[in-house]
Amino acid sequence: MNEATNRAMEGVMLCSDDPSHRQLRGFCAPADAAALAPLKARLQRLAEQRVDILLERKQFRCVADLAHLLPLTVVTELGWIE
Repeated sequence: MNEATNRAMEGVMLCSDDPSHRQLRGFCAPADAAALAPLKARLQRLAEQRVDILLERKQFRCVADLAHLLPLTVVTELGWIE
C-alpha cells in the first residue's frame, strides 16, 4: 500500500506474510471444521441473505459483493465462540 499503512499493519495477521502469518495464526482458533461448526448456521443465513440481495441487482461483483463477507465474518466472530 504505502509506507504509513504498511507500518500500521505490522503484526496484523491478515496483513502478514509467512512465516509471521503462520505463527500469528497458530495463536488463533484451530483452523478445522470443528472450530467453525458453531458458525455454520450463522454463515448459512448470511450467505443466503447476501445472495437474495444480490439477485435483485442486474449485476454484481462476486468477490467484492459476495466473497468478502464470509471470511471477514468468520475472522471477527471466531473470538466469540466458547
